[in-house]
Amino acid sequence: MWKEIEHQPQAISILQRAIMHHRAAHAYLFTGPRGVGKQKTALQMAKSLLCSEINDGESCDRCAECIRIDHGNHPDVHLIAPEGGSIKIAQIRDLRREFSLRAVEATRKVYILLEAESMTREAANSLLKFLEEPSGLVTAILITENPSGILPTIRSRCQMIRFQELPWQKVVSEASRLGYSEGDLRVAAQIVRNLEEIKTLCQSDEFASIRNIVIKFYHQYLTDKTKALVKIEELILQDPHLKENIELFVDLSVVWFRDLLHLLVGNEDHVAYIDVIDRLKQDAARSSLSQVSERLGILLQTRNRLKWMNAQLALEQMMIRLCS
Repeated sequence: MWKEIEHQPQAISILQRAIMHHRAAHAYLFTGPRGVGKQKTALQMAKSLLCSEINDGESCDRCAECIRIDHGNHPDVHLIAPEGGSIKIAQIRDLRREFSLRAVEATRKVYILLEAESMTREAANSLLKFLEEPSGLVTAILITENPSGILPTIRSRCQMIRFQELPWQKVVSEASRLGYSEGDLRVAAQIVRNLEEIKTLCQSDEFASIRNIVIKFYHQYLTDKTKALVKIEELILQDPHLKENIELFVDLSVVWFRDLLHLLVGNEDHVAYIDVIDRLKQDAARSSLSQVSERLGILLQTRNRLKWMNAQLALEQMMIRLCS
């Protein structure tokens, strides 16, 4: 039901009203950060469109249609995810072929594209043609964290629904029942905003190991930058967790430098690495606002580069820039 989707009142209100007034758009583009409920909302949208006992735009969650959507086996709801890192033209062709047939049981078909920005250009062009010439009652829901990565011609044919980032304090409060330390939860909630993802992250050996590396490394980095590049090479060789999880190292590094910014501007209550706040205060005392902002910018650029660049090379370039 819609009420089960928290912290997105504006998005839910728009979609529920559209269902109530029989004005559902032909195509939607759900945008927003990871872990804020976009996929859950898309599946709820499908239930509300296909529910046999719909009431004021709210699905019943009891009928056969709702149950099968919840179980992931409704014949008229299709979920498409990247294969090998991208959504390929063959997947879109299969979808178009399937949707050219009459709906199996429903008067409407729904397809949901996860990570829609990962479509190859050929797949995107094929989807564009499908959006322009739909067959029957079809609702498309494209989900993305990066709407600029989607063809403008596709974006223009979709109603954009923006999902807000969940307040991390709220996520930490809800996650406190999981039994993890406040420091772990506050840091994890800066990286993911979904309770299940936070739980998975906090349980992983990689998270604990790399979190400790970040705490020790950046404290040493501010003491002697000339040794930082050599040190990171040593850590990659010594710790298999780091070599295989460079993206996590960068994410945790971003949180560290954001904490330094919070301290420099007087927002101590926003600090994530709360368990080592004394060490952070020492580092903040040796840094200026402009220095920390510049370093944070380098880290954020590296995080973007990891989407297409060799991870170890991206890390080495990051360290060279941080040390220059």
